[in-house]
Amino acid sequence: MQVPACTHPRPFLAAKFSLTNFCLSLLQAENVFSAVEYKLYDIYDSQQPLVNERLQHLNAVLDRIATLEDEITEFKQSLTCLYQDTLQKTS
Repeated sequence: MQVPACTHPRPFLAAKFSLTNFCLSLLQAENVFSAVEYKLYDIYDSQQPLVNERLQHLNAVLDRIATLEDEITEFKQSLTCLYQDTLQKTS
């Protein structure tokens, strides 16, 4: 692929102008990104209490699940012992 030749009467000024436009575009992009960043922080700050409440609820649910799993394990062990005792008595 061949790069087209610069048709500007002063190629150096054309390159400088393009570089200036590029720098201006970068500054504009930086401003937009900064505004988005601040907006995200604002959203986080406004939603943080709700997120914390839901995380506390999730922790409570996970604790309850862990307790139930322990109870199920204990029940299974008791049921296994009962079954083995029943087999021994019928033998």
